[in-house]
Amino acid sequence: MKSRRHIYLVASSLLVMTSNAFAQSASPPAAAIDDPLSGDIVVTAQKREQLLSDVGLTINVRTGDELRDLGISSTSDLNKMVPALSIVPSNVGLSGAPIYTLRGVGFAEHSISALSAVSVYVDEVPLSYPYMTAGPLLDISRVEVLKGPQGTLYGQNSTGGAINYIANKPTDTFSGGFDMSYGRFNRLELEGFISGPISETLKARLAIKRITADGWQKSRTRPSDRLGEVDQWSGRLLVDWDPSSNFRVRLNLNGWRDHSETLAPQVIGFNPAVGPGAFNNAYPYRNLVADALVTDDNNIRTTDWSTNVDLRNRNSMKQGSARVEWDLSDAVTLTSLSTYTDLKIFAPHDIDSSDFTFYIYTGLGRIKSFNQELRLSGELGDGLNWLIGANYSHDDISAEDIAFQPNVTIGFFANVNAANPVTESTRKAKAVFGNFDYELTPQLTLTAGARYTDVDLSYEGCTRDVDGTLAALVRSGTPVGACVTRHIVTPPIGSFGLVTTGLKEDNLSWRVGLNYKPIDGTLIYGLVSRGYKSGDIPTIVALTDVQLQPVRQEELTAFELGFKARISRQFQVNAAMFHYRYIDKQLYAQVFQPLLNSTSELTVNVPKGRINGAEIEANWEPVPGLRLRSGIGYTDSKIGKNAPPQVGIDATPIFPVPSNFLRSFTADVSGDPFNLAPKWQANGDAQYEWQIGSLTAMIGGSATHASSTLQSIGATDVVRLNTHTVFDARIGISNEAAGWHASIWGRNITGERYTVAFLRNFDVTQRFNGMPTTWGASLGYRF
Repeated sequence: MKSRRHIYLVASSLLVMTSNAFAQSASPPAAAIDDPLSGDIVVTAQKREQLLSDVGLTINVRTGDELRDLGISSTSDLNKMVPALSIVPSNVGLSGAPIYTLRGVGFAEHSISALSAVSVYVDEVPLSYPYMTAGPLLDISRVEVLKGPQGTLYGQNSTGGAINYIANKPTDTFSGGFDMSYGRFNRLELEGFISGPISETLKARLAIKRITADGWQKSRTRPSDRLGEVDQWSGRLLVDWDPSSNFRVRLNLNGWRDHSETLAPQVIGFNPAVGPGAFNNAYPYRNLVADALVTDDNNIRTTDWSTNVDLRNRNSMKQGSARVEWDLSDAVTLTSLSTYTDLKIFAPHDIDSSDFTFYIYTGLGRIKSFNQELRLSGELGDGLNWLIGANYSHDDISAEDIAFQPNVTIGFFANVNAANPVTESTRKAKAVFGNFDYELTPQLTLTAGARYTDVDLSYEGCTRDVDGTLAALVRSGTPVGACVTRHIVTPPIGSFGLVTTGLKEDNLSWRVGLNYKPIDGTLIYGLVSRGYKSGDIPTIVALTDVQLQPVRQEELTAFELGFKARISRQFQVNAAMFHYRYIDKQLYAQVFQPLLNSTSELTVNVPKGRINGAEIEANWEPVPGLRLRSGIGYTDSKIGKNAPPQVGIDATPIFPVPSNFLRSFTADVSGDPFNLAPKWQANGDAQYEWQIGSLTAMIGGSATHASSTLQSIGATDVVRLNTHTVFDARIGISNEAAGWHASIWGRNITGERYTVAFLRNFDVTQRFNGMPTTWGASLGYRF
């Protein structure tokens, strides 16, 4: 009840403020399109061009220049500008895939093949799996972050929302330019483009980006060694062909390559998950952990890793898309969007926090994804905008992990060196959808949409022995390299071997909303929607087929009430409050298996859950040249009753460790908040500009705040992602007529210490820290 009162109080205050502004005066005429202060930015959130102020939906929008000023070079940095967005960045954890959670809606699962609850697109082209978003941002015009279920237009896995990047397009005249920056740890970013016409009907744009940096993590045992080198390339070629006034072809060839080093965690606790024998001084890991607990605590950069393991990624993505538009009449357009994506992953992680080879975890995989969308859209009369379409996708996924763990407890005492979970799966989805906006009156518009989706997932997988040690532990006589997963629930019961299963599901996503414009420049809207995230099967070390059973699709029903108001030419405010109801929420969890006398990973469904929240975003120009922008998000989540029991994570170090020790405990998580869902998140940015002759000077700063949250359900506060506020600053000068700009900047200028992720392996609990203070300079030129 207390959380609801907070939401109602915030919403009531906002409505009173807006009502008072309405009473004072009517808004002035609409400002020019793409004026961020007025809110009249052109967006394509509903797959057609509209003014942001006309869309009854919470959308956070930033331009490419703003992304550059804020230092946003990847999707993992978007929490700097989007309230209620939590991100576990790439290159940490096990697989290294980023995890996105929006308004408390997310899926914290590390498999390469795991689907996100927040979909990412570039010009409506899907990046269907989180790892596809790990490359650098390139030549971006703007980004639109849509809040709430977007299943009717963006597909079944958009229960949290959708992130849609809009790339800069080929120009009618020859142009080009570059941006470069150099900063601490020798970080160098170079981005350039060239654009223009090739013939009367053909034009193109080529953009390339290169990022390099030295490692910022320091070895505790080898003071001169560093880890965390960055080595990334990305590129995009856009070709626009307009053979006639009613026919258009847009080709997009893009890709990225990442050979950066994965980061090493800091150990914060020694707490074995299983105690197969007496823990005595013969077990070498315990003493190394004891030393690390003392050393690492005082320096966010200090940890350790093995020198005999190459920790460089070998990740890459290639993508091609073709968008064909044919105006069948002045009011009807046929659009075809075809996309093929090829993602390859090789990501090694040293996760024992020592200079010995105790635990090396490597994620490998390949995803070949084909997506075809065909739709008709148009206008009927003066008041109806409509869209109908169909979509087909086919994903072939090969994924495996190599867990080399000879000296963790289970390896040391049971003489097991390695395990190799492998999977082959195919996911096919077919959908039909429709959406319309109908103007009931000049002030009142009804919007509605629906999508029917049918999904077929086939799966084969198991955990394989690597060198005979795991096979000998599981069953005498098992050959080297064999599958050792035991069949408990999947035929043939009692056998060991490959697990074959699958999942067939269908669902109907829908959305209904009313948009009311009482006066020019003001929109009040109400929205009810339902979305789904499809079922899945993870790639994990599974000694029984219980861990490889499909998790059902989750259902989210959302209620949202909001407004967008241009109070004056100098002040724009947008706000919303929302209530989400979950059924069968998917949760990646640790559970205790009595058969194994140990903990194990699997994905489960939580029967019920709910999220309440509110957001406000404001843009203000109190005096000419001074721009203020801020956003605040409040999220109150709760797991419902009858949730499956979880194994809690406790990072308390224990010395000496008792004989036959079992550290894990089973926790009832019913009533707990969701993981990766901070109650409060906020960001703000201020920039002041003034003229010095023909030059424009600028000074600005930004702040990003998040309250604490748990990364894993059932964990104790020892492994809580701490409350933190990060401040950035910048100062610069530019000459618009000459086409250049220059700046110097600092990020995390107060040296805030914060954690971006936790990890638990068999013996220790660890953390990945955020970047320390960095500084540098940037230069750009356009012609």
